[in-house]
Parts: sequence; C-alpha cells; structure tokens
Amino acid sequence: MKRLDVTDASGTALSVWGRDDNGRLAQAALTSYLTGLLGRDLTDREELTLHRIVFATDAEAAYPDLQRLSRTLSKAGDGGASLMAIASDLAANFLLVVEVPTDSVGSRSLVKLQHEGDIGEGEQFNALATVHGYRFEGAAWSSVASWHVEIHAPPGLAIAGLTARVSDTDDKGELVTREVLISPATGPTAHISGEKTPLGSLSFADLELRPAAAGLVNQTVAGAIAASLLLGAGCIWTDRLFDAVKEADRAAAVAAVMLAVPAVLIALVARGPEHPLVSRLLLAPRLVNFAVATVLLATAAALVLGLDQYAFEWTLRALLAGQLLLLIVAIGIRIRAVGGRT
Repeated sequence: MKRLDVTDASGTALSVWGRDDNGRLAQAALTSYLTGLLGRDLTDREELTLHRIVFATDAEAAYPDLQRLSRTLSKAGDGGASLMAIASDLAANFLLVVEVPTDSVGSRSLVKLQHEGDIGEGEQFNALATVHGYRFEGAAWSSVASWHVEIHAPPGLAIAGLTARVSDTDDKGELVTREVLISPATGPTAHISGEKTPLGSLSFADLELRPAAAGLVNQTVAGAIAASLLLGAGCIWTDRLFDAVKEADRAAAVAAVMLAVPAVLIALVARGPEHPLVSRLLLAPRLVNFAVATVLLATAAALVLGLDQYAFEWTLRALLAGQLLLLIVAIGIRIRAVGGRT
C-alpha cells in the first residue's frame, strides 16, 4: 500500500497502528482461537509458531510454520480449516487497525481509507482495452455495518466496465457467490458498495480500462481533422500553392518551418514517468499523432523539393489519402474510448 491516508468524515487524520501493534493483535486473535479449539493453553513452541506466521515477511517464509500449525490443527476437529485459512491470510497480509475518537463509539461513523495500489497488467482484450481482476478480503469489512470502495483509473485512462461479487460459505458449508452493488462505470472513478461481510469471505471486482476520451484522444482527432482540412485545401488550390512556393524567398520560409516539425515530433514522443499500462493503452493515439506530424513534415518537404506541377499535385493527393486514413483511425479510437471528464 502506497500513500495510505486515513481520515474521518470531516477530513481529520486518524491514527493507524504500526507493524508491531498489528502483529500482537493478530497473534492474540490466533492464540485465542487456537486455545478454544484445543481446549488447553498453548505451549511456548505453539506461541512461537503463531508469532512467526504473523510477523513473516511473506507467505513463503511462513510456510514451515504453517505446516507445523496444520499438524497441530489436525487434532482440533471442526474449525481447524477456518483457522488455517485465517493464519495463511495473515502470513501474506496484515490487519489494518484505525483508532477512532471515543465519542464516536456506539454511533455510526465514517472512516475513509485512501491508498495507491497497483493491480497489475491485467488481461488485454485489444490495443485499447484491458480487464483487471481485483480481490479484497471480507475481513476488512467484518466489523462495519456497510462499506464503500472507490476506484480511480490512472491518469489518461477511464473505467469502461465494472462487475463485483462476494464469495462466502453458507450454513451448509457450500460456496455461495452473490453480486455486489456498483455504480455505473463510465469515467475515471467507479464505486462498489456492500453490507456487513463475514470474516473470511472474498470480494472480487473485474475492472475494464480504456483510454479516456478527454485529453489525448480528443486532441488526436482534432489534430487529424486539422491536418486533413489543410491538405484538402492544398489539393483544391494546387495551382495557387505551386505558384507561391516557386518563389525562392517563400520556399526558404517553408524550409524554416520544416525545421520546427522535428521538434514537434520529439515533443509528441517525450513524456514523464507513467504506469506501463497507461503507456500500452495510449500507444495507438500517440502513434496516430506521430503519423500525422510525419505527414505534415512530408507535405512541407514537397513544397521545397522543386517538383514539377504534376508530381507536386499527385504528391499532395497521396498525402491527403494517407491523412484521411489516419483520420478514420483516430475517429475509431475516439468511438472506443470512454467519454467524460478526467
């Protein structure tokens, strides 16, 4: 978890327990659970086993102790499987404990937890869409009456679809999956809400991300339209344009403009650090922008190469055809992007 921020409804920061306090709480919970199952006090070795599980750096490091706990639970009868699942979860994760003011005890209060997380590369549908599976434990909501998750897409992307569900066991021990309430997802933010969720349940969300229409995608379409209109006007008034660039001073002016075009190309490629997913999904509009700039550079070159009028006319027509194809691609990207503000 990066940039964790915990506040109350008014935005006041709340204290969060550190690693040692969280670990002692988790160990005490496991000790109480295991003592009840065995019907006796735990030995020092069993206490040490639980301590190592809770404070392990990862699940792999805790594997020998988890195996030792599994052998102990084989004598515990019913309930051993549930404790084993919780212990395995605590070996890879941690309890997040927030201190709230005493005057809020007994009344409904709101606690906001914000953090930056990476849900990975996801499963790519095509060049403009990817789906991510996101999982969060029901243990996080076991002590609250209701919960709400707000998901933000990375800058430049938007959420095109969202489904969520909770899996838990019923009274017969059978796995039951039910849908979770979600908001319509057509923008940079999506919401998932639920009621009190039993300890040990799992919540799943499938998140579809696409380029956001606002920003780069709309700029790509606007640039493609402007370049198409410019080349179209050049093809309509080819004779006047050809006569104009025959003059040496005007040709020199066009050549000076050409020197600025490579700088524009470099600016299109250059960008700051960003998530690899953003780079991948925005690659198509960036390539279109680069291609449009290349067409404009080729057009400027045609103006100063000294071509005869016939070659000049057909060069402009070929460039216009290529530019119209780029315009179609840009519009296709815009149609498949997600609208709304970023």
